[in-house]
Amino acid sequence: MIFAPNELPLNAVMGIVGIPYLFFLFFSQRGSKVHENTTS
Repeated sequence: MIFAPNELPLNAVMGIVGIPYLFFLFFSQRGSKVHENTTS
């Protein structure tokens, strides 16, 4: 695919930041569930 000059950096940033962010959301939700299970 051909990217516009202003789209390529945005896609690169979203790819670099998005993946760790998804892991952060996954582990944070998982951690909150574990925390709720231990407290209840």
